[in-house]
Amino acid sequence: KDSGNYYNFCDSKMAKANFLFNDGKFENAKALFNESLKISDSCNFKLLKIQCHERLSEIYSLNKDYESYHRENSKAQIFQKKIDKNREHAIEKIIRGDEDSIFRDKRIKRLLLIALTLFILSSLYLLTKKIKLNLETKGLQKKFNTLLSEKEQLTTLLIKYQTTNLNEKKNKYQFSTLNESKIQILSKKLLQLMEEEKPFLKNEVSRKIISDKIGVSENQLSELLNVCFDQNFYTFINLYRIEKAKEMLTSIEYSKLKLSYIGYEVGFKNRSTFSKVFKSFTNISPSEYQRKKIKG
Repeated sequence: KDSGNYYNFCDSKMAKANFLFNDGKFENAKALFNESLKISDSCNFKLLKIQCHERLSEIYSLNKDYESYHRENSKAQIFQKKIDKNREHAIEKIIRGDEDSIFRDKRIKRLLLIALTLFILSSLYLLTKKIKLNLETKGLQKKFNTLLSEKEQLTTLLIKYQTTNLNEKKNKYQFSTLNESKIQILSKKLLQLMEEEKPFLKNEVSRKIISDKIGVSENQLSELLNVCFDQNFYTFINLYRIEKAKEMLTSIEYSKLKLSYIGYEVGFKNRSTFSKVFKSFTNISPSEYQRKKIKG
């Protein structure tokens, strides 16, 4: 329970800091990011630490304090590499069939859940792309229905893996108003909202906007994201933005557009932020990703 309160408190501070940053009040934002970093460090909130270091590096870059910029940017990359290494180790254990060992380790279990989430979201993207191609071909309505059914099955699988994480976190949210049944309903509603309305494409999207759309409070939304996806709000939103950016980077329709325009179209306010977030998810820059996909 205390950890959950600290997480929500830290997440709220970061949301306020991001608002100040986007509003151009960099010094005020820096102070809040530093406070959030201390809390994240003491509670070992790894993803929040990465975001704090990234935001601080942007502020130092804008202030032309390049020494501090490189320091914060290096810390963000180091923490990200640790997370990536743990994720790869978890996947290797699955291949070896050592599932019992993985599920005894709670930290690896959470990383596995993130990896599965990314895999399923990527599969959903590929299935959606296949559906669009099939719609352009006459007489393939039957295949469309089949692919749509597969997409629903993948969504169901995602919800199933989300619920496996509930028992582990029930003590953390033992006084929550969200029971297991309600969490399943809300997670489906949230995924449907992201797929159909695509609110992540708007750079002014906020916890309040999303929580209002699915009918919960901001704190309940944070709890839902933490329990089901082991992510905070901005990581969850950026996950969808990066998947959409990948689609645009490999599409002939957008091949002549500048990277800054693609970043803006998927919800980022500037190219610098787009490139850093993209690289944190894929380990390569948007331009490198585009080149590799075109050559491949």
